Amino acid sequence: MVTLLGIPVFALLTVMQSAIISRLNVAYGTADLILLVLLAWALQSPNKQVLWWAFIAGIFVSVITAAPFYAVIAGYLLATSLAIVLRGRLWNIPILTMVLITFIGSLILLLSTYVGISFSRANLPFSTSFTKIILPSCVLNMFLGLPIFLIIKDLVDWIYPKEYE
Repeated sequence: MVTLLGIPVFALLTVMQSAIISRLNVAYGTADLILLVLLAWALQSPNKQVLWWAFIAGIFVSVITAAPFYAVIAGYLLATSLAIVLRGRLWNIPILTMVLITFIGSLILLLSTYVGISFSRANLPFSTSFTKIILPSCVLNMFLGLPIFLIIKDLVDWIYPKEYE
């Protein structure tokens, strides 16, 4: 049931991403609200269906972007898988884990998109793309990752209440 909840949630997040968040940019880089929600949920939720959410989110994002379909879905799946693997294994400080996984996940997503665009249609210079798009996007994601992490933490605690003894 929680998996099906991902469809309207990521539809709404996709609209917010394309209408609001995409207007907040540094150089040519923009934050990725959907990636941040996926990573925060993967780090905190006991639900194992987050990879399905990554797939659903990849479909929604690939519809609104010019990036190749496979590159966006692969980026979201790889970043979310890494968050699941590192959940609880890296440190006992979840906010630092979120910052690290946000940076690495952003790199994974943006580099997979870069490779997909390079293979499909354009010859993009890597150094320019890295300094003007990839690094500013990673920094924006890291700044927005902390409030998103706290919001998702409250949401996870509300959906999956812990029983206190």
